Amino acid sequence: MQWAIDLVGPLPPVPAKKEMMIVATNYFTKWIEAEALSSTKEADVERFIWRNIIYPQNTTVVHKQRPSGDAGQRPEVSFGRRSP
Repeated sequence: MQWAIDLVGPLPPVPAKKEMMIVATNYFTKWIEAEALSSTKEADVERFIWRNIIYPQNTTVVHKQRPSGDAGQRPEVSFGRRSP
């Protein structure tokens, strides 16, 4: 898979002192991962890549059950992030 990674900022001042944002976009699926950062040190960027691109543990796929009368239809699928 090919990803584009951009650093956006500086952002307007906020209480959490998050001054920059890192955004990664998957070229094939157009899936976007983004995170606000207080600094753009190599370790911060590396941690973002490992947590969100290489080994994304928090991504969940939810299959919703349909009533038994709708056996011929596909189940609904939604993608989301679990809260920590």
